[in-house]
Amino acid sequence: MNRKIILHVGVGKTGSSSLQSFLSFSPYLVSADGKQEFIYCCFNQNGGISAGTDLTKLAGCSLLQYSASETDIARAEHIPQTKSDLEEIFSAGCTPIFSQEGWSYRADEFRKSKFLLGIDCTAHVIVYVRPQVEWFNSAWWQWFVWSGKYASPEDFIAKRGFKIMLWADLIAKWKDVPGVESVRIRLQTKDIVEDFRRLLGIAEVTGLSPSPKVNVGLNQTLIKLLLRYPELRGENSADVDAVLQKHFVFEGATPWVLGTELISKIITETYADNQRLLEMLDEESRQSMQSDRRWWDPEFYASRAEVLKKELKLSRNEMIDIIDQAIPALSRLQVIAGKGWWDPDYYSSRPRYDVRLPETKNEDLLGIIDAAVPALIRLERLGVERVGKNEMSGVLLQKGQELSLGALRILHYFLVNRPYYLFRGTTALLWTKVPISYRRKNELKQLLFSKMPWLFSWSGAYRRWQATNATMQEVKKPRKK
Repeated sequence: MNRKIILHVGVGKTGSSSLQSFLSFSPYLVSADGKQEFIYCCFNQNGGISAGTDLTKLAGCSLLQYSASETDIARAEHIPQTKSDLEEIFSAGCTPIFSQEGWSYRADEFRKSKFLLGIDCTAHVIVYVRPQVEWFNSAWWQWFVWSGKYASPEDFIAKRGFKIMLWADLIAKWKDVPGVESVRIRLQTKDIVEDFRRLLGIAEVTGLSPSPKVNVGLNQTLIKLLLRYPELRGENSADVDAVLQKHFVFEGATPWVLGTELISKIITETYADNQRLLEMLDEESRQSMQSDRRWWDPEFYASRAEVLKKELKLSRNEMIDIIDQAIPALSRLQVIAGKGWWDPDYYSSRPRYDVRLPETKNEDLLGIIDAAVPALIRLERLGVERVGKNEMSGVLLQKGQELSLGALRILHYFLVNRPYYLFRGTTALLWTKVPISYRRKNELKQLLFSKMPWLFSWSGAYRRWQATNATMQEVKKPRKK
């Protein structure tokens, strides 16, 4: 069996998103000696495979700017489809590269399903790791704090323990998966793309700007902002982070939330596993890990002050900075979308939106923020959703030549339009033809939605109005003297 695939399996928060972004926009790679060709591929939900420029298109219309494989793919029922799609890739003489950081915890699924044997492949597994203390602080802000299940990092450990960060244990399970020929462990570097390229002997990609970091940790101001909207962020909604990082620029690092006692406990509980990890590394990486105090010494983190919950409240200056950046962003988005959820004239007639006046109350500032930020996120998601569905339908149409033309048209329609858009498309078209001004249309919509919600509650326009315009009416109310 000489059909080889490359599996990058994580772990999360070691630069996986940056690597996936690079691979998505440079899906065709060649070895430095020119003898081997690589192609970036992704496993889909049904076991099928998307590859090459299809992934570039999908990444380009994603807020996160990358494409990655589905996590739950090691299923026996997926094997026939996966094996069939791989035939075309191997027949072209290419070695496929797959990436999904969630696979670091899925070795048992690959082992039990004998997935690699079923698709007639051997896998070369690559996994990146980092010191557990820093990883946990980053993971807390990436996933765990937004789940609503854990009151603090200490509460997470009390409920879940340390198993999630025992790297040697996770790697040992991958070594036992049938079909895995090798497992290469790398310590996290400042440039995962360059390390990955050198590890596989891939030639430099010319004509590209330096790879940007993707899905990096949020700074303290944006985390304070997100803590106001946990229902928008959620445990697996990193696209919200991408929206905020796109439109807001603040200085500062991710807050440090681990106390000295918890740090000592993490290092103690992972010590034996890290000793095992040392034995799995190449000589250069072993020496690097042995001399790196972040793995072994709680005192290394003594200078990092634990952030108290009371410190994670937005200050007045931070509120003003957020508003100063959010309102212009909303105005730009509404121009792009061609529809106005907001009235820019309301703000343009008020220098700096009045927010810097001493008499402006903090609760008024928060009212504007609570209207602007969720609307900004929803607008971005709406735009990407529309483009993304069109791009995805195009990819599927290219792969669906065995379907009839009529079936393809039906597939395309329901990929691009949700079922309730069957009616909305007609009403939206009629609405654009109404011969009245934009401002009059907004006034009419306000009247209809407020007086007859039962008639319009099914529509996306009504839900957006309810979520944003209703809040803005509260913001616009004049203050009592």
